[in-house]
Amino acid sequence: MESDWTPCSGTEQLVGSCGGPFDGAATWWLLVGELFEDAATEVVLADGRRPPVLQVGRVWACTWVSPLQSATVRRGTSELTFRYYRPSYLPS
Repeated sequence: MESDWTPCSGTEQLVGSCGGPFDGAATWWLLVGELFEDAATEVVLADGRRPPVLQVGRVWACTWVSPLQSATVRRGTSELTFRYYRPSYLPS
């Protein structure tokens, strides 16, 4: 959707998305962000897996299939844990 895209911010941005249920079943996940340093980006899932991170220009993306779990993004010496949540608009 057009609203999912934003102009380059000038700061490192992190955006997450999901593609399925929150009932414990495996679903598709996505993290994307902007790059402003030469440091490599690594994503580590709560279960210890490290899905591949792709880079195009100043944007990186990482996608995987798993049940709901947190993902930690590491870039150089910085680290940010992205915790997924069940949006309130989804039926229970």
